[in-house]
Amino acid sequence: MNSLYCTFKNLILFITISFVMLALFSCKNKNTETRPIRKDITQCVYASGKLFPVDDYKVYSKFPGYVSEIHVRVGDTVAGGATLITIRNDQTEFNAESAKNAMLLAQKNNTNNSPLLSALKNEVSTAKARFDLDSLNFARYSNLIKQNAISQSQFELSKLQYEIAKQNLMKAQNNWQTTKDRLATEAANAELQYQTLLANKNEFLITAEKKGMVYDVDAKKGEMISLQKPVMEIGDKNKFELELFIDETDIRFVKPGQEVVFTIDAFENETFKAKVREIYPRISQTNKTIKVIAEIEAQNSSAFYSSLSVEANIIISTKKNALVIQR
Repeated sequence: MNSLYCTFKNLILFITISFVMLALFSCKNKNTETRPIRKDITQCVYASGKLFPVDDYKVYSKFPGYVSEIHVRVGDTVAGGATLITIRNDQTEFNAESAKNAMLLAQKNNTNNSPLLSALKNEVSTAKARFDLDSLNFARYSNLIKQNAISQSQFELSKLQYEIAKQNLMKAQNNWQTTKDRLATEAANAELQYQTLLANKNEFLITAEKKGMVYDVDAKKGEMISLQKPVMEIGDKNKFELELFIDETDIRFVKPGQEVVFTIDAFENETFKAKVREIYPRISQTNKTIKVIAEIEAQNSSAFYSSLSVEANIIISTKKNALVIQR
């Protein structure tokens, strides 16, 4: 029994040694050499972001209110200054109407025939008539006192009446002129206030800042518009640009003018080119990235849509016919 066991054990050992020797022989004869080759190599920085129209901007309302009318639709091309949305604000309408009424009243009071100026003018006329009378009396009494025809007290009384009439006339004239100037100022201020409110009323007409195509309308007739919510998006119809974000550790490699090769999920198996135009000098504290703007070649932008997601490689260096070793 022991002899049979030893024979079996020796057989297993022989088979194991045979496999080891075969493996060593195979490894020894296997070709592990590789040869370098020449090819073009490119060094890139990865970036991701979105595609937007050139001069893309959001349209906001300067005042809250209800949408009275929407004058454009998505896809329309609008000129700079074109009316986009009309907003209704009842309080502003009321304020403008009140300012108009105040202006008309101030303008009426500022005319020469207004009740207030007419009354003051009559006071001036009365004071003038009294002054003329007392002036004649004082002149006559002045002659009589020289002839000793009247007493000194009578002369002094006529002189006092003359001085009082003179002061009353000056006071009436000053009062008339001051009131006239005040009414003129009030009329001018009332007109300015009305024009200001009228201009604010016109601000409820939301207009386009510059020419472009309407890419989005986020407003409905009758709904309330807030100051924080954009109501439209407008941008160039044919020109697009990339808004890319790169890691802060790669910013030292990126420079304006470098070529960008990017892909869009909506255009499978297609690549597009652009060039770095602007690098923002600020790092986002949220994700530690830096924003880069790249201009897209015009011939590639005819079928693009706003806000498409893109993945890009910014080419920072290339070397032609370099000697490389396969990995």
